[in-house]
Amino acid sequence: MRRPTAPAAGEGGFRRFLPWLLLAAGLGLATMPAWRVLAFGTRLSAEDLLQIRCLPW
Repeated sequence: MRRPTAPAAGEGGFRRFLPWLLLAAGLGLATMPAWRVLAFGTRLSAEDLLQIRCLPW
């Protein structure tokens, strides 16, 4: 009976953290409208605010 072999040195760590990296990227993109204002400041005009509030559909 064969023993299972260990993964290569860098391969196991990357595969283990890939789902977490994808989740973090997805959460970052999904919440971008909220944190972008906090990170980069805001220069919104009244037209911009109305466009956000009153969706065209």
